[in-house]
Amino acid sequence: MVISNCKNLQIAKNMKLRYFISIAVFLSVLNNVKAQLTEPRGIAGIQNLNNYLKWAGQDMRTLANSDLAPGIPWSRVTGSPFWNDNWRLASLYDKNDKIIATVPVRLNLNTSSIHYIDQQGEELSLDPEGIRKVVFLQDTLSGPDAVFISYVPYAYFGDTKNNNYLQVMNQGKASLLAYNRRYVGNGDSASPGHQRYYYQNEVSYYIAINNKVERLKKLGKDQIFMLLPGANAFDGWVTENKLNMKKEADVKKFIDYYNSGKK
Repeated sequence: MVISNCKNLQIAKNMKLRYFISIAVFLSVLNNVKAQLTEPRGIAGIQNLNNYLKWAGQDMRTLANSDLAPGIPWSRVTGSPFWNDNWRLASLYDKNDKIIATVPVRLNLNTSSIHYIDQQGEELSLDPEGIRKVVFLQDTLSGPDAVFISYVPYAYFGDTKNNNYLQVMNQGKASLLAYNRRYVGNGDSASPGHQRYYYQNEVSYYIAINNKVERLKKLGKDQIFMLLPGANAFDGWVTENKLNMKKEADVKKFIDYYNSGKK
């Protein structure tokens, strides 16, 4: 009986020890995740990124936040050029869709470049030609929050090839691509002899399907149905669900349903 009680006591102690070890490991992982999400420096992924840039044999990095024009610093431009002002953890991919690194970054929609903090604490930006896909993560344990791709084949803005970052709104055979162009506007200032500068946003859309990309003149059911084979069969579903195909969120919802193959 004494031996049995000793064994039970030892088992209980072992279970208690494993419990505390599990809690300690969990808290350690959680703190590491928080550090990655809030602190853009000292991340191991920066070394991976530097190794890739060195291997690529080209300097795709430039100093971020240089002057808008001689004598006009970016600080004079009101608003934000970024998709999100916060440093967000993201996985960066090359032109072969191979992951380069996962680091905190900001996407500059004015220059169409990726900003990051190097190991010396300097803010640099990356050229979209070298970073072909950016997958923003909700955190290190969850799936993608937003996906941006550059150098999309057959994507044009007017007569010019659009190599800037486009946001992929759907996963599947068809997708709505959104191009947010954040440009600098100017106007008269309240102070005589001074100009004011501010960011303005213009959104254009594309439909991507079967390796083809077509720019939409504007969002609307007729144009979208014309570009998506068999989309007319879903007309009743659109009406039943009261979707407004002039709104980005409703078009995204429709294409998700279209991709599902349901009728």
